[in-house]
Amino acid sequence: MRITDQKVDIEYHKTKEFYDYRAGHYNEEHPYLATMCQDRHPEIAEQRNQIEIAQILPLLNLNQQARVLDLGCGVGRWADAISEDIVYYLGCDFSEQMIKIAKLRNKKRNFDFYVVSATEAEEYCKKQNISAFSHIIISGVLMYLNDVDVITILQSLSTLALPGATVYIREPMGIEARLTLKDFYSEELQHDYNTIYRTREEYRDMLGMYAPDFKISAHGAMFEQTALNNRKETAQFYFILHKE
Repeated sequence: MRITDQKVDIEYHKTKEFYDYRAGHYNEEHPYLATMCQDRHPEIAEQRNQIEIAQILPLLNLNQQARVLDLGCGVGRWADAISEDIVYYLGCDFSEQMIKIAKLRNKKRNFDFYVVSATEAEEYCKKQNISAFSHIIISGVLMYLNDVDVITILQSLSTLALPGATVYIREPMGIEARLTLKDFYSEELQHDYNTIYRTREEYRDMLGMYAPDFKISAHGAMFEQTALNNRKETAQFYFILHKE
């Protein structure tokens, strides 16, 4: 189903089935297809990754004291881009199969990967006595969560982030309206797909209400090139937040 301008919940076990399926068809020649879902256009996935890293990595201002939390890390795409010359990196994902691949691909010193959902990261870090982070990456994750859990994650940022921390959020967003795909069969992906494309305005409102300790320092379209925005109703946008 395609549902426009309505708030409809999706079912997480179906999303997990989808990503376990993606992990089972992992292709080392095109590793980022597993999470970037451009099966008919692997070149777009590769170009998107290169442009995103080139544009965003300098804005993160990572240094040797950096502690990075990557929520929804998938196969470790951001871990590939980040130098091991930092204090710590923690990649979390709710798919055990994705974490297995991430661990095999990445052997950097002080880089850890664990099966932990984004909504459970705060509690996990508390139980494991893992200190707060200077940088938090949330890239293509919130689209798979219902509003109540997006709120949970935004509220958890205050605990997970150190004073002065930087948070990067990048999501595909509805251009003109909120769009939900619920049990929508994708010919390209050969699987049912469940996701919520919120608008930029919705994310702005949620950030203002549920992450009041953070201010938006940068935002914009992720890909200016028309060819890289190959969906009619959605486009990739990002926010850079700083904790006051």
